[in-house]
Amino acid sequence: MTGNGQLDELRVVAAGGFNAVGTDIALEDSEEPTTGALTLKDELTFEDGSIFVTATGAIRYSFNPRSCVRSNSFSGTYHITGGTGAYEGLPGGGT
Repeated sequence: MTGNGQLDELRVVAAGGFNAVGTDIALEDSEEPTTGALTLKDELTFEDGSIFVTATGAIRYSFNPRSCVRSNSFSGTYHITGGTGAYEGLPGGGT
């Protein structure tokens, strides 16, 4: 996923089981206070429908002062929690 610095809407490129370009819209984010684990709920919208995903893990931030580029890296697990259109009933998850 790539973005322009605004985390509420990112470009997403799917490759593999299907190939499509769409938008990742953040629906809800929460943080576990004792462990710092993040839970992210997103809607991935494509021309043929949407996929709803819940991911749990940690985000690592880095900043390169020379290029003035900030990068975020998420590591954790994800589960597909639903879908619409062509993605209705789509199962899945992973790391």
